[in-house]
Amino acid sequence: MKRHDTLRTLSWATTAASVGHSLDPDEHARVAAVLSNPGRVDAQTIEHIKAVLWRCERQDDTLGPQGVLDTVLAQRNLARALVPECPADLRQRLLSVLSDASRQAGWLSFDLHDFTSAEYYYEDARTLAHEAENIELGAIVLCGMSHLATWQRKPRTGIAHAVAAGVCCKA
Repeated sequence: MKRHDTLRTLSWATTAASVGHSLDPDEHARVAAVLSNPGRVDAQTIEHIKAVLWRCERQDDTLGPQGVLDTVLAQRNLARALVPECPADLRQRLLSVLSDASRQAGWLSFDLHDFTSAEYYYEDARTLAHEAENIELGAIVLCGMSHLATWQRKPRTGIAHAVAAGVCCKA
């Protein structure tokens, strides 16, 4: 178990470095403590993951999808590992961040023409957005799913996703 925790911490540190996010030693120690004890998840940890994902979106324009996909997947795995022991008052927020990580993984996979992976990540993102009761994120994911279906020459599925996104927006 100790090896698993060490690998997770190293993954987090590599992710932070790869997106140019420097942490002061206190922040690094605080996040490492959360990684070794997921029950200590707090709003600051969730905001950190969210900030790394935001930087990945910006770096996609510069580095391309392959340059940021591993970082997005590392953040997705980190968020998923924290969900089981996340305090109830932060659960929806963490699920939304996890959903957004899956949405980004879907977009990056789509951009790499890996439509099978894109479909998988988008479906995961949609399910998580629903679980988080995040209607806006659910609508955004459905738009991505519609775009993907259109590219896969599945126009009826694309229309169904677009209509569902429109229904979400009216809710």
